[in-house]
This record gives sequence, structure tokens and C-alpha cells, in this order.
Amino acid sequence: MQGFTRPIRLTPVFQHYAWGTATAITDLLNLPTVNTNEPVAELWMGAHTGLPSPLASAIDGITHLDALIAQDPKAILGEQNAAMHDQLPYLFKVLSAEHALSVQVHPSKAQAEAGFAEENARGIAWTDPTRNYKDDNHKPELLMALTEFHAMAGFRQPDAVADRFTQLNSPALHAWIERLREQGLPALAELYAWLLQRPQAEVETIVQEAMAVLPDAPEFAWMAQLHQQYGADMGIFFPLVLNYLVLQPGEAIYLDAGIPHAYLRGTGLEVMASSDNVLRGGLTSKHMDVPELLRITNVVPDSVQVQAGVTEQGVTRFDIPCTDFDLRLIDLSEGTVTLGCSGSAELLLVLSGDAEVADQSVQHGDIFLLPACLGEVRLRGNARLAVVTTVVAIL
Repeated sequence: MQGFTRPIRLTPVFQHYAWGTATAITDLLNLPTVNTNEPVAELWMGAHTGLPSPLASAIDGITHLDALIAQDPKAILGEQNAAMHDQLPYLFKVLSAEHALSVQVHPSKAQAEAGFAEENARGIAWTDPTRNYKDDNHKPELLMALTEFHAMAGFRQPDAVADRFTQLNSPALHAWIERLREQGLPALAELYAWLLQRPQAEVETIVQEAMAVLPDAPEFAWMAQLHQQYGADMGIFFPLVLNYLVLQPGEAIYLDAGIPHAYLRGTGLEVMASSDNVLRGGLTSKHMDVPELLRITNVVPDSVQVQAGVTEQGVTRFDIPCTDFDLRLIDLSEGTVTLGCSGSAELLLVLSGDAEVADQSVQHGDIFLLPACLGEVRLRGNARLAVVTTVVAIL
């Protein structure tokens, strides 16, 4: 294969989950409506084996990005391709939720490596629904809102949880109020475990008592919505235990290992390390390994902060304390921008308008990848773009 002389155009490919929306993603990106009756939950961009991006045009008979990278990893990933194990280290998505996703926690890199090896040693099939670790990688992620976006992430302070429990008609939850106020974090950790370990009969009683009369506040309104969506599930109390966040377009949250979170409603850009390791903790009918979930959870209050990013000369960056990925928003109304400086592949999505990249015209909704071998290229026009790359290449 002879190098690459131009950007590599990619074709949108979608995941269909029950919590998704009908046309929010395609409307936002001016893409053709997906011909299916299933909700459209995520647009995937990258080389993850679960759904690698198709190439807009085959290159030397190759039709998907993962196979193209495998054919010539240095040309696409750059000189540090071996450090990336010849794989794109991130997955880029547009996510759109009409209903709440499950409460979930992701492992650290060390936890993922150990868990993956242990489950392999036990002979648990990759397709087994009880398997926790699908790979040996961590899954830090950044969610940046494209519309108003509702989420819950990171624990509240113990006193704040106690304050909210006082407003519910539930003797079982009231029993925690004094402990939370007096013991603080140890009691919060015990409450988290207690919520996850209740037998279903007890869950139904507590939920029925608590739902009888709900105060007029957003987190309690979300309790009612989650109850409508999931029924008697202890996850409906997590808007009181976790911080309830409302992101405006352009605002973002970074989620590190061990932080419980759930996306509730809205559309946004999601960037993560390339992994499928998820341990669920409520609002789900899927497998829940509660002991393992408790082991990897970090009970640290206020661990997630909303950030607006820092903008200089039309380029907005976010605080992302990991090397797997970096997200930039580019507004070309501020002038031309140079791309291809990372030393690795750069993945771009045109959010609006049109532009010219390396003498190629791109427009609203286009997805393309700049292989490392292209080097620096100028981006000009009247467009807004999201650019994802890795920091691994420049360390």
C-alpha cells in the first residue's frame, strides 16, 4: 500500500438501542434518515471491532477503517503506532438519548487488565452476558452536549443525600439520614452498597412508599420519569445520591474510572478510550455483578465538574486528564486552522457549514480521518468541526 495523499472519508454507521431517539442525530448532522423502525442511539466513528467505520470508497479492496489501519498502521497512526498496539486508541460517537441509560461504572486500566485475564482464565466466553470485561482497557470518557443534556454523575455530599431523603415518605431511607449526617463518607459507601443489594420484594416496598408523594424539584421529577421507564428499580433513587447535572450546548463532563454515572436525556459528542468494559448498577435488565461493581467504585463526592472548555483563536479545548484521546472544537469563522500536528491520526466531524481540508471540500455531517503521514494541513472555510486525536503520539 502506498501512503495516503488525502483525507480518508468515512461513512456514518449507527447503533440501535431502546433508549435512543428517532431522528435527533440525523437531523442534527443533516444526514439521511436511517431506514429502520428502531431508535438511533449512537453514531460510531473509529475502528472499534464492534462497529468499525466503513470507508466511503474502498482503498485497495479494503472497506473498513480497522482493516485499513491493520494494513498500514504506521502511515495512519504515526511513528508511535507500536505504543498504540497498532490500534486507534479512541472511539468517537454522537449519542442521543430519549430515555435514561443504565447507571454504570468503568474500571481503571489495571482493573481491566486483571479482570480480563481472570475471566479468560475461567473460560468465560466473550459473548457470555455475565462477562464483565470484554477487553483489557479502561474507558475514561468525555461527553460534550450538542443540545441541553441531562445526566447524573459522581456522588453528592453525604449531607446533601440526607437532605433529599428527608423529603421522601420512606422509613427505610429515613433510617439512613442520621448515619449520613454523622458518619459522612463511610455511611455514603454503605448506602450505595445497600441500595444495590436489596431483594426485589424490598425494592418494591421502598419504591411504593417513596413514590407516593414527591417534592417539586428536578431530581424528584427524574425519579418519577425513571420509575415510569424502569418500574421498581433502586436505580430510581440515584438522582438523589448522585449529582444531577444539566449541560448546555458546548459544556462537557469528563468521567474517570470508578465514577457512577448515567445519561438521562439529550444529544452530545462522546469520546472515550476504545473499550467496551461496563459494570452496571441499576436501571437495567442486563447482568449486574454487584460485588465487582462495589469493588471498582470510588465513593468520592463531587468528582465530576461541568466544564465549558478554554477557547483561543476559534479552537476550544477541554480538560481531559488521560492520554488516550483529546477533543477540540474548531470554529473557522475565527480564521484558518492547521491540523495534522498531533503526530497521529485525527478524526473529524463537520458539525455545521462547509470547509476545505487538504484541497478537499467537506460539508455538514461529513466524517473523515487525517492519517499521520499527511502531516500538517490547512483547514479553511465557514464551518464548525469536532476533532479527536490521541496524546499518546506526542509523549
